[in-house]
Amino acid sequence: MQKAHEKPTTELAAEASQARSSMPEVPMVIPEIQLVVSLLSGESTSLKLLETATSQDLRDAIAAKFSIPAKQQKLIVGDVELPAGVSLGASGVGHDSQITVVKVAVPQLATPPLKFKVNLVCAHERLKQRAPYSGFTMVYDLELDLEADHIKVQVLRRDDSDWCTFDGQKGKVEGEMGHWMSGSTAFQHDCQPFSLSKLLSSWMARAEPVLDSSEFLWTEKDREERDDFFKLPSPACFELHVDAPLQLGRLGRHHSDVEVRLKKVLVDSAGWPLRVALEERERCLDKRSALHEYDVTLMAT
Repeated sequence: MQKAHEKPTTELAAEASQARSSMPEVPMVIPEIQLVVSLLSGESTSLKLLETATSQDLRDAIAAKFSIPAKQQKLIVGDVELPAGVSLGASGVGHDSQITVVKVAVPQLATPPLKFKVNLVCAHERLKQRAPYSGFTMVYDLELDLEADHIKVQVLRRDDSDWCTFDGQKGKVEGEMGHWMSGSTAFQHDCQPFSLSKLLSSWMARAEPVLDSSEFLWTEKDREERDDFFKLPSPACFELHVDAPLQLGRLGRHHSDVEVRLKKVLVDSAGWPLRVALEERERCLDKRSALHEYDVTLMAT
């Protein structure tokens, strides 16, 4: 039996809870780790980072200290390359870990001429394989005039084709969509005026070199291996990540259902494109996607 002067248990619990809530919160202190970072030249320094830091945080710190852009850094711990976008702790990096920085030479994208043509031919042609489906785009032919802000595009499929022109100065689009059964359908509409040179510059500026070998799309083939999709034509090639929308208006058999994006570009040592990877992404809820390889030919006109 509870005595008259004793408080009920529930009241005591409420008072204890109130006392705890009124106590000032002590901020959680995240410990720091010290890393020894060295260049191949022999120069080294110590960097302090939070224990929760990521490899990107480390790259940013190295860029600030040694003026090496983060995208040109290859980080080696022991004899293993540090993956991109992971926490240092998950990669086994701890206090007093030794990090070696290798500066990767990244080729500059070549500056295109004022007037040029770009021909994209699907890798199925090179490999003498059938297209994945009848409406698949086998060839993209583009003619670009940077001074006139003008683009002409022709899309070739197995049984039919489309063509379209974009006038950036007038803000006009016109063309025809072809169908092997019903023939061609003309279209014309307005578009937002644009500067073609600025558009290309923005694409070139967003291109990021792919340095992590685990993220390579194009890989080397063995000596006895036959040519295949996404195989390097030369070890001197360099892979760039772009991920820009290929806005071709109403072109393409499934233009209303599928978004086409320029995902990656493979360039030679001089910065000229050799191959591209185009992604077809469905606009429906599950957004299924597929990557297709195209061989690139670029020439001045």
